[in-house]
Amino acid sequence: MKILVYNYKEQYALSRKQVEAIKAVLPKEYFRPIREFHFTHTPRGVEVFEYQEEEKAVHFAFPVKEKTPETTVTAIEELLIGLARIKAATRWEFPLRVQERKTYMGFVELWKAKCIESATKKP
Repeated sequence: MKILVYNYKEQYALSRKQVEAIKAVLPKEYFRPIREFHFTHTPRGVEVFEYQEEEKAVHFAFPVKEKTPETTVTAIEELLIGLARIKAATRWEFPLRVQERKTYMGFVELWKAKCIESATKKP
């Protein structure tokens, strides 16, 4: 998987290394459908995490002025929801309804602690 980080005056809630660390923790099947992972400052659709099936590309738009533990956790949750949505073959470029979001929370809770630990581990 190729990770592309777009230039931006601020920073992103997650870094390339953090996504790579999360990828190493999760089962391979969740990142397998992704050929390119784009960190962007402008959303591609209506959600933070948007997937284009034809290009097998993720656009993750989560710019922040200041990186905090809270923004990192929220970004990891959004990443996990997006990965679960790819596996569930959901509709993209439409707002995620509250009830639909709740269906992915089991997956998020299952992996969130491991992903946070992996992404925030000091080298």
